Amino acid sequence: MLNNKIKFRAIILAGGKGSRLGDITKKTPKPLIKVLNKEFLFYLINFLKINNVDEIIVTTNYKKNLFIKFFNDIKFKNIKIKNENKVLGTGGSFLKVAKSLKFEKNTINFVCNADTLFLFSIRKIKKQLIKNDFIILSLKKNNCKRYGKLILKNNNVIDIKRSQNTQGHISSGFFFFKKFDKNIINKNKEKLDFENDILRTMLKKKIKIKSISLNSPFIDIGVIKELKKSKIFIKEQYNEFIKKL
Repeated sequence: MLNNKIKFRAIILAGGKGSRLGDITKKTPKPLIKVLNKEFLFYLINFLKINNVDEIIVTTNYKKNLFIKFFNDIKFKNIKIKNENKVLGTGGSFLKVAKSLKFEKNTINFVCNADTLFLFSIRKIKKQLIKNDFIILSLKKNNCKRYGKLILKNNNVIDIKRSQNTQGHISSGFFFFKKFDKNIINKNKEKLDFENDILRTMLKKKIKIKSISLNSPFIDIGVIKELKKSKIFIKEQYNEFIKKL
């Protein structure tokens, strides 16, 4: 039974090329794009640290030397870089780290994307994180077309549908788990997608994934339209949220 001395460990997926941003990411990996003179990844890690996340693992591939320089320059502690020599995809990166983890009794793990910010308090959802083995933090969108639409029943995820030009819940990219059995995923291909190959496989095997819906500020800088909004997001939402956290 988990107790009050719970530790939180984050896996940040930062290995993608960010090709949808065109020329912007030819020299700079998407998570290291500067917003108000600081790298987007800085804001994510700062948010996690203030949220009392004890350990952070960052997976890298594309222009990984720039990530090494970034972490040498900042002052954050308890951060490990997992450099990948080939493209594994979000699912492959997650699976590689999950296979290497030691699942301690009082540690809750979670995975998130390096190009998104979802501003929530771990403390406020801690009881639910303790109670459930697998949790996706979700949010409501008027149009789910850019994301996988979560099909929910009694707040459990039963399916994920793509290209849904309708209102519904999407994943924030934050997926919590206490432990992960590598034998759940038996696909042989090296490059795996987290949503299609990890989550969908879990659902097919009838593994219960709880959805916690939060009305929290969210941004995904994966496309130029959203990247342009990031300065206002940091100024008006992120900075104010951090003060209150």
